[in-house]
This record gives sequence, structure tokens and C-alpha cells, in this order.
Amino acid sequence: MKNKMSILILVMLSSQLIGCKSNSNKDLLKTEINVQLDASLNSEKSYYDLKFQYDDNYFLSDANNYDKNLSLLSFGCSLISKSAQTGNAFFDKAAFIDIEAKNYQQSDKDGCAYMLAHKNIQDYEVVAIAFRGFDYNVEWANNLEIGETGDHEGFTKSLNGVYVELQNYISNHCNNKTLKLWINGYSRGGALSNLLASTIISEKKIQVAQSDMFVYTFEAPRGVSKENAKKYENVHNIVNSCDLITNIAPEKYELYRCGVDVEIYDSDVASALKKLDKDISIPDFTPSEYYNNDKQLVNFIINAIVNNTSVEDDCSMKDRIHFYNNYQSGISYMVGKLFSLKGTTRSALVNSIKSMGSSAVTLFSDKTGSNLASFLQTYLNNDNISYDNADLLSSCAVTCKAFTSIGQPLLSLFSSSNLTRMLDMHYPEVAYSLLLNSHQ
Repeated sequence: MKNKMSILILVMLSSQLIGCKSNSNKDLLKTEINVQLDASLNSEKSYYDLKFQYDDNYFLSDANNYDKNLSLLSFGCSLISKSAQTGNAFFDKAAFIDIEAKNYQQSDKDGCAYMLAHKNIQDYEVVAIAFRGFDYNVEWANNLEIGETGDHEGFTKSLNGVYVELQNYISNHCNNKTLKLWINGYSRGGALSNLLASTIISEKKIQVAQSDMFVYTFEAPRGVSKENAKKYENVHNIVNSCDLITNIAPEKYELYRCGVDVEIYDSDVASALKKLDKDISIPDFTPSEYYNNDKQLVNFIINAIVNNTSVEDDCSMKDRIHFYNNYQSGISYMVGKLFSLKGTTRSALVNSIKSMGSSAVTLFSDKTGSNLASFLQTYLNNDNISYDNADLLSSCAVTCKAFTSIGQPLLSLFSSSNLTRMLDMHYPEVAYSLLLNSHQ
């Protein structure tokens, strides 16, 4: 009787354990999340309603393998991280908890805004960190502070606080469970995601296996030093190589992306865009004696910047040291002030320059910078933006030096349609369309 009872108890326990495992699998969340993509290339539309498929199973796979579904979801996540409101809605729909929006009200050029959230999936704690890559302002100045050596100086400054906050968040919320990380971002947010991944893997202060660290970056500029730019298989950089931003800083400056680049460019960009919106378009490419396609155009620009032997040595951007010594502080100061302006004021400034036509060259051809400084002061004063007269004049002089030495000669070689097409390549509508196209 005892033996029969023991067997019965074992059978009951076994069935309960099997039932628990089955229920655990049933409890895995699958849902659809709506995300709005701002319409920048079609003036008749404000946004596109996109749908992304969320599935807990994405995070039960090996992060070293590129997952098309997780890539698309990560793109959606990079879009929502532009604001705390959209970020909260996205993570709430995916049943993440303890959602935190960091630095969305800050105005520090060395800061960055990002979302933190986590959820339990089976025996794991998944922590998400999504960087803002849209609608930021004064942080633009930080993009240009590449530094003399090592990882990108500006991005490193921005990440110092993030790295500490992430460690504290994990300590507070992960309850000693096995950790998984989901990191993503677009443009500047992509560069920060990439550098954060490099830092986590190399420093090992956060205990997470690379196979449990899902990193997806989109259209990210280069910000990792040659020494640290390891080919980590779990870091997937979705790249349109004909987007100029993905080619900056030039490799000659010995800055790279860690991980593996996933190329999404397709020469028939127009057809890819039509699948998103039949009324959206970018200019057709016009061949010239210098370049015959998008890639050649981007390479031509990069080579012209770093290999221009016609300019004086102290005006050259031929390597990282020359850029650091001659341009970094001045251009960074200028950009910081411009992006401190209200959006409406900045638009008025741009429209004013456009209305000048060819005479706008006079603003930039004066190597003393005084014409440009006087022009800018009107707009800075209008928005009560503080500035030092000497610093503004110096930064304008540096900007004019860059324009007369490199910018003006380059612009004379571009058709307006090719220039517009190249700038359009960085818009997220293009990245999204090419990403979808690459998955077919």
C-alpha cells in the first residue's frame, strides 16, 4: 500500500510539474504594438501608423543570431524612445514594468535621454534600454566632440551616467535572476547603444552573457575606437552605407562600430519607399564625372574631407588630430548655440539663409567670422540665448574656415538633387523601408 501511495504521489507531482512548465509557455506574451513614424519626406502626411509584433520568445533565443522579427521590433522601440509618453505606452503594452524615462527634460549637451524597463520571462529578467535618437537639441554639439584618441569623447561623456544608472537599475529590479539585456537606438541613439555594448562586454561590471545581450542599432555613426571595435556577434548594426551619417567619423579617424554591420541599402530605394507610401519619393540619382551611384558619392565626400591636399595644413581635416586641433571646439560651440534656439527660431534662421540665395556665401566667406556672428546674434538674442561675444566670433571664424576650405569646393561639385537625395537617406522612413525590403 505504501509503495502504491508513493507511486501515486510521484505521478501527481510529475503531472503538476509538467503542468507548470506548460502554463509557463502559455504565459509567454505575444501582442501587436502600434507605433507612429513621423512623416518627413511626404509633406502631406504627419505620420505613419506602423505595427510591430512583440513576442517574449524573441528573448529566449541566442542573441548572437540576427533575428529579423526582433530587428523590426527594436526599430519600433528606437522610434518610441523619442519621448517619455510614447516610451511608456510601448513598454506597458509589452508588459514591461518599472518603466523609467531618464533626462527627457534636460538641456545638457553631454547628456542623453533614454528609457529603462524590465520584465520577467521564465527564469530570466530582461532589462531594456532604448536611447533617444530623435528630437534632441543641444546634444548635437556633443556629436562633434570626437576627442583626440580612444572612443568618441562626446558619446563617452554621455554614457558615463547611463552606465552607472543601468547598474543601479539592475541591482534594484533583477532579484538575482539570470540577466538578459535589450539595447537599441537610432542615429545618435544607435551610436550610444553601440558604445554601451562595447563597454559592458569589455568591462564586465554587468554580469550578462553575450548570448543574452540583444543589441540592435540603426543608422549609427562611428564612435568606438579601433582597439575596442571587436566583431561581437550579438551586436547587430543595421546600416544603410549610403547614409552619410553611418560613415562619420571617417575610418581614417580610427573610429568604428563594434559588432557586425547588417547592410540594408538597395539601389532601388524608390521602390522600397513606395511600399510604405505610394506618394513618397526621393530624387533620382544623377551620375557625374566624379561618382556614378550613391555609394561612390558618399565615398567621394569622405575622401574629399580627409584627402584634400589643396588646403593649408592648419585648415585640413585629414586626420583626427587635425580636426580636434582646428575645428572641434569652434564648431561644437556653434552647433550648441544653434540647437539651443527654439524650433521656430531655427526654422526662421534657415529660411532667411535660403532667401539670400547665392549672396548667403558672404556670410561664410569672411574668414574673420564677423558677418556670420552678426547674423546669428539676432536670433540668439531673440530667444535670450546667452553667449560670449569672443567665443561666438571665434566659432564663426572656424565655421567659415571649414566652409571656404572644404565645404564650398565640395558643394560646387554636387547637383542639388543628389545633395537632397543624400540627406534624405538618413530619414527613418528610408531606413524602415530598406529594413523591410532586406527581410524579403
